[in-house]
Amino acid sequence: SGKVIRPVLVGMEKQKQFITDASHELKTPLTVISANADVLESEIGENKWLGNIKTQSVIMNELVHDLLDLAKLDETQDDMLTHEFDLSNVVLSKTLEFECTAFEQGKTFEQNIAESIIYKGNEDSIMHLVTILIDNAIRHSDEKGIIRVTLSTIENRPIFQVFNTGNGIRNSEKDKIFNRFYRSDESRSRVTGGYGLGLAIAKSITDAHNGTISVDGEENKWVSFTVIL
Repeated sequence: SGKVIRPVLVGMEKQKQFITDASHELKTPLTVISANADVLESEIGENKWLGNIKTQSVIMNELVHDLLDLAKLDETQDDMLTHEFDLSNVVLSKTLEFECTAFEQGKTFEQNIAESIIYKGNEDSIMHLVTILIDNAIRHSDEKGIIRVTLSTIENRPIFQVFNTGNGIRNSEKDKIFNRFYRSDESRSRVTGGYGLGLAIAKSITDAHNGTISVDGEENKWVSFTVIL
């Protein structure tokens, strides 16, 4: 069985290395493109085509960073550094950061965060997980929609939930949405960027902490993500 599995493992390692190398190689040309677009804009003023270039550069930069994050998570899951930290403070700080964004977009932002929940894990990764889910909720909520962030405990395990009204989710998509590059609706994805790699990263972080992440919702109404750590 070892001989059968070995080629698969080798292939997976080569794929991870390719993603890491390609992501690093893409960072430099993307930086140059973005810088050149800024210089041109300063010389000729705002321009529709330059605006498109800058927008797509930002999207590509986010994708490259997400690819690097995934590659890093794949490499470090077994030896991730952990320590005890105040999970409530982490969630609260990120909630406050996004509250202004929601307000500017005319959306209702609600929070219910239990105090002094201490958790042992990788603080930076958990902060990234919280950021991904709240950012997704704002991006995919409807006009004047509701975003709700909740942190509580059950049987001494932290439960982090993010809810938003909006396009919701189909039942057929619930098992696919954490797959890498999965897009729930191509027409919406072109506007919002889709869920892309964000939820795949969120799942990798949750898995690395021996937790679970799940999604529930109703099409054209609401969606809610629940993380149990």
